[in-house]
Amino acid sequence: MVDYRDVDSIARSATVGITIGEKELWGQGYGTEALGLLVAFLFDYLNLRRVQLDTWSGNERAMRSFAKLGFREEGRLRQAVRGPGAILTWSLWVTAR
Repeated sequence: MVDYRDVDSIARSATVGITIGEKELWGQGYGTEALGLLVAFLFDYLNLRRVQLDTWSGNERAMRSFAKLGFREEGRLRQAVRGPGAILTWSLWVTAR
Protein backbone atom coordinates (compact mmCIF):
# COMPACT_ATOMS: atom_id res chain seq x y z
CA MET A 1 0.00 0.00 0.00
CA VAL A 2 1.24 3.49 -0.84
CA ASP A 3 -0.37 6.71 0.30
CA TYR A 4 0.21 10.43 0.46
CA ARG A 5 -0.70 12.96 3.12
CA ASP A 6 0.24 16.35 4.55
CA VAL A 7 -0.06 18.03 1.16
CA ASP A 8 1.07 21.64 1.41
CA SER A 9 -0.26 23.54 -1.62
CA ILE A 10 1.84 26.63 -0.80
CA ALA A 11 5.18 24.82 -0.46
CA ARG A 12 4.01 22.26 -3.05
CA SER A 13 5.12 19.32 -0.94
CA ALA A 14 3.73 16.09 0.50
CA THR A 15 4.68 13.11 2.61
CA VAL A 16 4.29 9.58 1.26
CA GLY A 17 4.25 6.20 2.92
CA ILE A 18 4.61 2.62 1.82
CA THR A 19 3.89 -0.71 3.46
CA ILE A 20 4.17 -4.21 2.08
CA GLY A 21 2.69 -6.37 4.79
CA GLU A 22 3.17 -9.77 3.22
CA LYS A 23 6.80 -10.83 3.75
CA GLU A 24 6.72 -13.21 0.78
CA LEU A 25 6.22 -10.14 -1.46
CA TRP A 26 9.25 -8.27 -0.11
CA GLY A 27 12.22 -7.85 -2.43
CA GLN A 28 10.28 -8.33 -5.66
CA GLY A 29 10.17 -4.69 -6.74
CA TYR A 30 6.48 -4.11 -6.04
CA GLY A 31 7.14 -1.37 -3.51
CA THR A 32 9.60 0.44 -5.75
CA GLU A 33 7.17 0.31 -8.67
CA ALA A 34 4.17 1.47 -6.62
CA LEU A 35 6.12 4.28 -4.95
CA GLY A 36 7.52 5.39 -8.31
CA LEU A 37 4.04 5.62 -9.79
CA LEU A 38 2.77 7.61 -6.81
CA VAL A 39 5.69 10.04 -6.93
CA ALA A 40 5.18 10.56 -10.69
CA PHE A 41 1.50 11.31 -10.01
CA LEU A 42 2.37 13.82 -7.30
CA PHE A 43 4.90 15.63 -9.49
CA ASP A 44 3.00 15.46 -12.79
CA TYR A 45 -0.63 15.88 -11.73
CA LEU A 46 -0.48 17.72 -8.42
CA ASN A 47 2.50 19.81 -9.56
CA LEU A 48 4.42 19.25 -6.33
CA ARG A 49 8.07 20.22 -5.96
CA ARG A 50 9.05 18.09 -2.95
CA VAL A 51 8.07 14.62 -1.74
CA GLN A 52 9.39 13.13 1.48
CA LEU A 53 9.16 9.87 3.38
CA ASP A 54 10.82 8.28 6.35
CA THR A 55 11.84 4.92 7.77
CA TRP A 56 13.94 3.61 10.61
CA SER A 57 17.64 3.70 9.79
CA GLY A 58 18.06 -0.08 9.78
CA ASN A 59 15.61 -0.62 6.93
CA GLU A 60 18.27 -1.12 4.25
CA ARG A 61 15.89 -2.64 1.69
CA ALA A 62 13.58 0.38 1.84
CA MET A 63 16.45 2.84 1.63
CA ARG A 64 17.84 1.10 -1.47
CA SER A 65 14.39 1.38 -3.04
CA PHE A 66 14.14 5.07 -2.16
CA ALA A 67 17.58 5.75 -3.67
CA LYS A 68 16.60 3.92 -6.90
CA LEU A 69 13.72 6.39 -7.25
CA GLY A 70 15.93 9.46 -6.79
CA PHE A 71 15.30 10.08 -3.09
CA ARG A 72 18.26 11.23 -1.01
CA GLU A 73 18.65 10.99 2.73
CA GLU A 74 18.16 14.47 4.13
CA GLY A 75 18.62 13.79 7.81
CA ARG A 76 18.35 11.50 10.81
CA LEU A 77 16.48 11.85 14.05
CA ARG A 78 18.53 9.91 16.56
CA GLN A 79 16.71 7.82 19.15
CA ALA A 80 13.38 9.15 17.88
CA VAL A 81 11.12 6.12 17.72
CA ARG A 82 10.51 3.09 19.86
CA GLY A 83 10.94 -0.17 18.00
CA PRO A 84 10.82 -3.78 19.11
CA GLY A 85 13.12 -3.85 22.11
CA ALA A 86 15.04 -0.68 21.24
CA ILE A 87 14.90 3.04 20.59
CA LEU A 88 15.60 3.57 16.89
CA THR A 89 16.97 6.31 14.67
CA TRP A 90 14.53 7.70 12.09
CA SER A 91 15.78 8.51 8.56
CA LEU A 92 14.15 11.25 6.42
CA TRP A 93 14.33 10.91 2.61
CA VAL A 94 13.46 13.57 0.03
CA THR A 95 13.13 13.91 -3.72
CA ALA A 96 12.49 17.25 -5.42
CA ARG A 97 11.91 18.78 -8.83
